[in-house]
Amino acid sequence: MNRDELRTRAPGLPPSLHTIGARSILMPIDPVSQGTWIGINDCGIFVSLLNLTEPDQPSNPDKSSLSRGGIIPLILKHSTLDRAIDEARHILTANYSPFRLLIGAREGLYVLHSRARTLKSLAPPLLLTSSGLGDDLVQTPRAMLFVSTIARDPSASTQDAFHYHVFPGQHHLSVFMDRADARTVSTTTLEISSVSATMYYQDILTGEMSSSALTLAHPAETAIP
Repeated sequence: MNRDELRTRAPGLPPSLHTIGARSILMPIDPVSQGTWIGINDCGIFVSLLNLTEPDQPSNPDKSSLSRGGIIPLILKHSTLDRAIDEARHILTANYSPFRLLIGAREGLYVLHSRARTLKSLAPPLLLTSSGLGDDLVQTPRAMLFVSTIARDPSASTQDAFHYHVFPGQHHLSVFMDRADARTVSTTTLEISSVSATMYYQDILTGEMSSSALTLAHPAETAIP
């Protein structure tokens, strides 16, 4: 997962272990919100969050809205996928700016859309992408690249190359994005086995790479239809 941020925002902190309730959670930290954009708990439930920017959204953000960085820890405090999904649905009633959530475990993969209030079950490989310029602006070029690369060869090396891809002369549309006010600031890769999860993190601004592992206590269960 690539994280794009304004050049004025403080850099994120690499993945580390945190305890929320009975759960151990592996996640990087945004020092501004003290929240995160991706994480996994010791039950194997993982969540990532993308900001949502659609053409009909108000141009001025609601200053009273809650920070989206706090959403993932609320979800990952749960030990089952169905309870995590229930928490995500409850979050839709709170005052957050628009977002999409990817929520999954061994049993399934779901995308929650905060504006449409929809929950969809999806199968990999799948692409979720966003841009502060408008999600629709980057969806087509990035989707075409995805179809020609990862959809044909979902190997780890192909996925890595995709996340560092730059369209010549169109850096603002690129997966590895760069424009006057914002740029890709980090990449996070999550690898999950039956017994552990490892998060690999590269800080693009410093070039530093790190990794952190989490032992899975027991597999998550689900009752989602």
